[in-house]
Amino acid sequence: MSNFWRDLPKPFFVLAPMEAVTDVVFRHVIRQAGRPDVYFTEFTNATGWFRAGDKAIGGRLVKTDDESLIIAQLWGSDPEAMAALSKHCADLGYDGIDINMGCPDQSAIKGGGGADMIRHPERAGAIIAAAKESGLPVSVKTRLGYTYVDEWRDWLAFLLQQDIAALTIHLRTKKEMSKVPAHFELIDD
Repeated sequence: MSNFWRDLPKPFFVLAPMEAVTDVVFRHVIRQAGRPDVYFTEFTNATGWFRAGDKAIGGRLVKTDDESLIIAQLWGSDPEAMAALSKHCADLGYDGIDINMGCPDQSAIKGGGGADMIRHPERAGAIIAAAKESGLPVSVKTRLGYTYVDEWRDWLAFLLQQDIAALTIHLRTKKEMSKVPAHFELIDD
């Protein structure tokens, strides 16, 4: 599997995944204004898609042929669903899969996805392995920990052992949400 992440300019410019924002229309507007190196979709529930198909995701994975270096951000706790949707994204022409393991929203947590993965590394590993079945580079977005900042060492080490293409870290825990300043002091660690 080729890893375009290695070939990006340094530093690179990314349109981050934003819920209910980074749809195909918004990505085209941003391309005209700033032309990021990499684009992400809104996050898409693999289990919802697996059970009900495209109608369950409401156009979240619509892309046009003129879009390049576009990453589908997916979430979920079912490896079979993750594998199926990741392969579907490859068929749609996506350049990579990003797994959201940091969303603090209760709906994601309740379903075992998002930041709940931090508490369940074995399941997280299975989800990453399932996404890799697509043949696309797989990256992960996560947080420092679920409850405590010092969870980061074991959690991030575990993720890096999964041979992911890239790792994006929200420098807060799930418990902290966005209510406290980010832990920028940890960047050098």
